[in-house]
Amino acid sequence: CILNVLILILVYSLTPPPRFLYYRFGHGPKYYIEMKLEFDPQSNVYDDTEDGDTIILETASLEYMPHSVYLFLEQVAHGLYDGTSFHRNAAHIVQAGPHFNMQHHTDPHSKFRHAPSLNSVIFQEYAPEMAHKQYTVGYPGRPGGPDFYINMRDNSALHGPGGQGGNALRGLHRKSGNAKADHADDADPCFAKIVSGINAIERVHRSDVQLSGFRDAISHPVTISHMKVLPADYVVPNSSRDGAARQLEVVEEEEVGFHAHSDSDSEDEECC
Repeated sequence: CILNVLILILVYSLTPPPRFLYYRFGHGPKYYIEMKLEFDPQSNVYDDTEDGDTIILETASLEYMPHSVYLFLEQVAHGLYDGTSFHRNAAHIVQAGPHFNMQHHTDPHSKFRHAPSLNSVIFQEYAPEMAHKQYTVGYPGRPGGPDFYINMRDNSALHGPGGQGGNALRGLHRKSGNAKADHADDADPCFAKIVSGINAIERVHRSDVQLSGFRDAISHPVTISHMKVLPADYVVPNSSRDGAARQLEVVEEEEVGFHAHSDSDSEDEECC
């Protein structure tokens, strides 16, 4: 218990006060990141140019995921993902980051190696308001990062609390000596979602994978040529929002309305 408290103190000591974050990135409470992709000419999706090569991410509100959002903003602002790639294509996610480059000892590996404080989250931050719905963004691993993934379907159960029970947080507050048991309720941080460019990420998801070697490895990784934090006053134009993204917003609104209606019904039943 004491060690858990010390970890929380460490986390909040490393997370900047809101005024610093506001000065650096604007007042939020949400932020937008642009991601530019480059497809290998030998890739099976190289000619699918009508699906685009630009993705816009909207972060979670600082109210829900302050630590993970700040880490991601700093990673992007430092250019750590520039030159990395989408290298894994599984049925449920596409994964990006320096993992592929680390294996091949290229520049993005050295970028993260020289920024150790930006390699991963300090703790497995999670908020039920940011469940792993389709087209949301999460950090894999324990501790999560520096790779990130896009959920290509609803992975709320798989990547939420208890979903990765066998994926233990190494080296921190092992109460029973069984790391898997002590961290069975951990969840992957979910800290952003796609608001434009769903066609582009679906294009990545159609990439062929290798028939041998690392599981789900993309045959021709899709390079992230550049990522940047957009200006604080940026607004996603309605014309650039994908139909799928707009549909997601409608579904989310309907879910909120459904839960609110269900809650009122249950209250009526209890009092009647």
